[in-house]
Amino acid sequence: MGRNMINQKITAADCHPLQNKQYAFACISLLIILILIYYNSFQAGWQYDDNVNIVDNPNIHLKTLTWSGIRRSFSGINPGPALDNRPLSYLTFALNHAIGKLHVVGYHLVNFTIHYCTAMVLFLFILRTLQLPVHRGRYDGNAYSIALLSTFFWAAHPIQVTAVTYIVQRMTSMAALFYIMAMYCYLRGRSITLPTPKAFWFFLCGLSGLLSLASKENAAMLPVSLILYDLLLLRDKGRINAATVLKNLIAPFFAVAIIGFFFCDVHRILAAYHSRPFTLTQRLLTEPRVMLFYISLLLYPLNSRLSLLHDIDISITLWEPWTTLPAILICLGLAVASFFHHRKNPLIAYCILFFLLNHLIEGSLIPLELIYEHRNYLPSMLFFLPLVLFFMRWLEYVESNRAMTRLSCFGLAFLLFSQAHTVYMRNRLFQDETALWQDIAEKAPGLSTSHLNLGKCYWNSGFFQEAMEEYRTAALLNRFMHQDQYGMLYYNSGLYHAYCRKDYLAALRLFVKALETHSGHPQIWYEIIRSLAMRREYKQAATYADKALHHWPEHAGLLSVASVVFFQKGDMERALISAGKAVAENPHSIMALETMAEIFRKKGDLERSLSDWKRVVNLCPQDVRTILALIEVSSLLGNRALQDRWVHDLDNLTCARKPASPNKCIEIALQAADLSSYTPDTVVLAAAIRDSRSRIGIPSRKREYRPPGNIPLLGRY
Repeated sequence: MGRNMINQKITAADCHPLQNKQYAFACISLLIILILIYYNSFQAGWQYDDNVNIVDNPNIHLKTLTWSGIRRSFSGINPGPALDNRPLSYLTFALNHAIGKLHVVGYHLVNFTIHYCTAMVLFLFILRTLQLPVHRGRYDGNAYSIALLSTFFWAAHPIQVTAVTYIVQRMTSMAALFYIMAMYCYLRGRSITLPTPKAFWFFLCGLSGLLSLASKENAAMLPVSLILYDLLLLRDKGRINAATVLKNLIAPFFAVAIIGFFFCDVHRILAAYHSRPFTLTQRLLTEPRVMLFYISLLLYPLNSRLSLLHDIDISITLWEPWTTLPAILICLGLAVASFFHHRKNPLIAYCILFFLLNHLIEGSLIPLELIYEHRNYLPSMLFFLPLVLFFMRWLEYVESNRAMTRLSCFGLAFLLFSQAHTVYMRNRLFQDETALWQDIAEKAPGLSTSHLNLGKCYWNSGFFQEAMEEYRTAALLNRFMHQDQYGMLYYNSGLYHAYCRKDYLAALRLFVKALETHSGHPQIWYEIIRSLAMRREYKQAATYADKALHHWPEHAGLLSVASVVFFQKGDMERALISAGKAVAENPHSIMALETMAEIFRKKGDLERSLSDWKRVVNLCPQDVRTILALIEVSSLLGNRALQDRWVHDLDNLTCARKPASPNKCIEIALQAADLSSYTPDTVVLAAAIRDSRSRIGIPSRKREYRPPGNIPLLGRY
């Protein structure tokens, strides 16, 4: 009988003459509002974990849509062929890269579309939930308004910014989209008595659930959410008791646990606590306080309280800090109260349990970071529904008082506008990496991670001393979120010694320490190889190059620096292969192009050497060393016109009033140059420069050289 009532109720709702217009209004109004508050997010750049998961991840850099490339994208950031836990998310990143490379607009458009679709499915799910017979017509007149308002509050809430604007958290929004889609399909399937459409909706439910799990692991709670929804909202309330609830929930919980045991390496997961600054017990004690902090952010989302990273004290015992035990009791109290009041308010009970339940995966045993705002994207889907129900009841209570009604509606509109404005302001921060990390460092000054990443931003902007100050602060605080971040501190400090102080021995020691704690980053291997090569320790550099290329055989930077090392060792064949692969991966690999040019020069193919050096000079027209190489090759070819041209360009680069002597030009190039396969032949060059100067009428006089001041410090590859 209950099923027939559900079917009759939903069928009647579908036949309502205003239904299509209402759906159209919901669709269009939600789209317009989300575009208005998120349009400034489309130019937000790559941030934090975007780099390791997308920008520097060769597995998702598809060149052609082949099955082997698609299968490789499933590996995520793993160097080997093993499947990652989020293959569908990484596949979408790979398709984005295949279409638009690393242009951020395409990635943001996909993220925005996912967020909009999620909001629409959530609206439909809430609307049909409010029309269920269990409510006995309580929301018939207001179901549409309640569903739409609840969806607006969720979709336009500032806490969702890190799941929408932060590109890599597409994993979170995709999982939520398929999760709520599975719940909507289950509801439709339970509302139909005919076997064929019922089977169709249940098939869509199962498919959506699998897609959700393939997007992110927290979708594992879907079976429990569905069983709980069925018990509280789809069955006759009179038949529900504690034994029924436990009996129906034990099976899905055990199913999730068994699947997790067989498909997850539990020992590896627990062993990961060695790289965290907290233990399993401390994490379990801390998470209830995190949960209450999430609730406070949802209720009071000021811009000053929102951040990509949060600094929260770890709970050592039940009494340290003193808020630990009260937080645990409050969370348990919410769950128990929801269970004991489910007959009176089944919808509110389910909303509370849904929030708590869907925080379990990321808020319990797994050694993840303690707190991230994007983790609320899925759990908060029904968070605002009880609040909107309370508001509607308040409007009914003050219905006779027009002034109070208008004031209440104005207050609600002001809250929505405030949320939208905060979303807009948060999106602006994501447009500038330095501004974002300055904001994070102000809000979480006690975290080493904040200062580490702010120092990285300063370094990339050329403020090297400021960067080192931030690195020193990070080291003194000694509060990193993961052991790998110690490796990044060593790495960043090593960059300062390598590129600013030219102290390659000190840099090498720091890079090796970085490798001990963070061996999975190819850039660390690159800097070790480069530092060894700058110290002319080519044999050891080649050993590191072989190991690095074994893990990242298509990494352009590693291939470039390896080509120089093999060239200097005299292994021309491997040098040419590595340089060719580097240029194929990245046509702007200057170091690889230089190596190819020098290999062909040594082989006697001067025309090919000249062609490759011209490609280099097009990429860096003000590099003195490149101009010298072109003069030398032109001289060997006997092409005086080209030789004169490059000498003229050399004098334009190095002259203020009078040209430097040939030997001084070579000395300048050797001092300013980065790692390169090219070693100037001083005899050939000096003769060529004097010859061209005499021919084009420039006197060759010695002078004190003043460098232009814009020689790049960072390595070129």
